[in-house]
Amino acid sequence: MKKATYILLLMFLFLSGCGTDELLLIGKRTDTDIVEYNQEIKEENIITQVNNILENKTKNQISEKPNVYPDFILLLKNKKENISIFNYAVWLDNRENALLSDETSENKNYYRLSKENTEELKEILNK
Repeated sequence: MKKATYILLLMFLFLSGCGTDELLLIGKRTDTDIVEYNQEIKEENIITQVNNILENKTKNQISEKPNVYPDFILLLKNKKENISIFNYAVWLDNRENALLSDETSENKNYYRLSKENTEELKEILNK
C-alpha cells in the first residue's frame, strides 16, 4: 500500500510540474503608449516555436524608423512571477522579411527575420 501511495504522489508531482508558466500575448498598438492585447497563447509548443523564430533574428541597421504603428506587439510573460520575458513590435505588411524592434529597450534595436521565419510567424499570428 505504501508503494502505491508513493507512486501516486510522484505521478501527481510530475504532472503538476508539466504545465508552462509562460503566456504569449499578441496585440496591436492603438496609440503611442497603448497596446490592446486581443490574443493569448498558452500552448507550450507554439510559445517554443515563437521563441525559436525570434532567436534567429539578425540585427539590422535601418536608415529610417518606421513611421506607422507596428502590425503586432508580442509580449511573452511569466505568469507566475508576472514579469516580461520579451516584448517586440513586429512590422509585417507585405514584407518578405519581418522587421522587429525590442520594445523594452530605450535605444530600440531593429532586427530582421528570414523569409521562412517571417512566413512561419505570420501563420502563428493569423490563427
